[in-house]
This record gives sequence, structure tokens and C-alpha cells, in this order.
Amino acid sequence: MIKNIIFDLGNVIIDLDIERTWQHLKHWLGDDYSLKLKNIRPDDDIFIQFEIGAITEETFFETLRSLSDVPLSIRQLKEAWNAMLIQIPAPRFDMLTRLKDKYNVFLLSNTNKTHVDWVDGYLRTVYGFSIQDFDERFFHKSYYSHLIHLRKPDENIYEFVLQDAGLKAENTLFIDDNADNIEGARRVGLKTHLHPIGEEIVTFMVSY
Repeated sequence: MIKNIIFDLGNVIIDLDIERTWQHLKHWLGDDYSLKLKNIRPDDDIFIQFEIGAITEETFFETLRSLSDVPLSIRQLKEAWNAMLIQIPAPRFDMLTRLKDKYNVFLLSNTNKTHVDWVDGYLRTVYGFSIQDFDERFFHKSYYSHLIHLRKPDENIYEFVLQDAGLKAENTLFIDDNADNIEGARRVGLKTHLHPIGEEIVTFMVSY
């Protein structure tokens, strides 16, 4: 019996188009720059370091600047980095409100300060409430990778959430758009649903 639901944020609650970020960078700097970013070695991956809060926002963007022969401003790089973030359709808030009355509902996201700041601005502009209101209104608790210094698909992030929230894995459904994240969750005993990118989560959750 499912008593708890853990949602991913990107491409589940908020629509993403990651290619938009690469297109912004290609527009300004050409294909060579985007290839440099994509070929950063895993043991020197500034993206992962940024997601677990191991480096500051300033360090992240200064590192991106250092890879380019063309000087870009931090503002331009932030614009490109945030270009992947699209929208949260209003029906998803209604879905979360309904589910929260019946289940313990949580958010677990690999994210970073810059994206969270963008979401905060988006929510304030479009819906009139902050990301803090979003976390408190629609979830029993939200877990952001850069704040808890853990990242999916590592098993320890799921174990942390289960322990912190007092949940049993066998009673908990985890929903994510990334197959690796789903596999990590399965290894600790969570029930899982791999959400296809582009499909509407509200439609899937009708049966809950």
C-alpha cells in the first residue's frame, strides 16, 4: 500500500528543455564551447559539484567563463543556464493539493542555487507565491541536492530522505524522469515510476 509519494522536480513538476541551454551557448560561442562542457571528465564535473553544493554559484559560472575564448558576462551565462527551465502548469498544483490530503508528499530534486532562484522568481511572477510557499503548500518536505549535499542516483540520498522523513521504502512511490535515478531508488527498496518526458504527470496520478 502506497502511503508516501516522492516527486522529482524537473520534467515531472516543472517542464524542462535542456537543449535550450546548449543552443544559447552555441549561439554565443559556437559548437566547440558546448563540446568542451559536455566532455568535462566525471571526476572534474563542475555540474555535479554545483548540484551537491560543493562549489559556489560564483565558482561555477567563473569556471564556465574560463572555458571560453570569448568573454561572456555572468548575466549571459545565467541566462543560458536558466534557459532550460520552462513552466509549471497550474493543474499540477491542483494535483499536488489533492494528493497531499491523502498521502505524505515529498519533493526530491537534483538542482542548484541558480535554478532554485529562477523557480522562485517564476512562481512569484506567474502565481504570486514564493518557492518557500511552494515547498510548504504542496509538500510535506522538499529535498534539494545542493542543500543536503547528496545527489541522485546515489543510494545514500534515498536513504537520507527515508530516514529523515520517517518513511518505509515499501510504502513509498518515487517518481522520476531519469532511468538511472529510478534504478538507484529501486536498490533501496522504493516503489518507482519512470515518468516519460513530455507526458503529463497529472494524467498518470489520476488513479492515486
